[in-house]
Amino acid sequence: MNAGVDTALSPRQGRAEFRFERREGERTHLARNYAAYPFHVTRPLYFDAGWPELPTLVLQSASGGLFQGDRLSLAISVGEGAAAQITTQSATKVHSMERGHAAQATRLEVEAGGHLELIADATILFPDCHVETTTTLSLAEGASAIIADSFLWHDPKAGGAPNFTLMAASVEARDDRERLLVLDRYRITRPDDDAATRAFWSDYKAQGTLYAVAPSTDSAALVESLRAALQGIDGCYAAVSALPNDAGAYVRALAPEGNTIRMVQERAWRASRLALTGRAAQISWRK
Repeated sequence: MNAGVDTALSPRQGRAEFRFERREGERTHLARNYAAYPFHVTRPLYFDAGWPELPTLVLQSASGGLFQGDRLSLAISVGEGAAAQITTQSATKVHSMERGHAAQATRLEVEAGGHLELIADATILFPDCHVETTTTLSLAEGASAIIADSFLWHDPKAGGAPNFTLMAASVEARDDRERLLVLDRYRITRPDDDAATRAFWSDYKAQGTLYAVAPSTDSAALVESLRAALQGIDGCYAAVSALPNDAGAYVRALAPEGNTIRMVQERAWRASRLALTGRAAQISWRK
């Protein structure tokens, strides 16, 4: 028996891989598509009038969420000069766990002059869940990426404080020479049952982040564009900062509920896309 392995669990391995390439002039096509349970995808959709050559791929799950023992991996690559957007069908529930944890690893690669958007709906943390995610991004010269994710906690018994065990996430970006550009990590555990923590968490149940990564862009100008886009949104804490190594900018926000986070992220996404690609989005991601 291997040390550290819980043989009472039966890990569920799920894997999806997608490759986008530019063909027929400016249009990007899905060149390679592999999805094993629980992943499923739609055909690529071209419905953004502001960027008709851009495909949107909707990533779906047939399992109803993340469960203990899940080990999922997602790989997305975008070819030279190509552009693609990946989004999800709905929020992802992370179900309660008696033991063990769920994990998802996402690997992104954007070749020279390419652009990738990974826009995920919220992760919903149920009581006693433990989830760990890692996202690694590789960018070639002139490439850019927008990554948006968020999470909120939910207790069906309407408890006053969050009751999940652990939410851990890391986002790492490197250039095509393997030079580290960005590393962002957080680990949020079940908070201590003190009055101050309970009061704070009862008011702010949702957190969202958006990374606009593009080493060739003017980070200071991008920060100003994002700050201007977020003006006038009430009921949340939101901040914009430059990424290290002049690699772009990011937004992080806290809000009482998920809809406000979605508003923050949509505005930030629109501003980021325009700044990074010169394309104005003419479609809403909000359902």
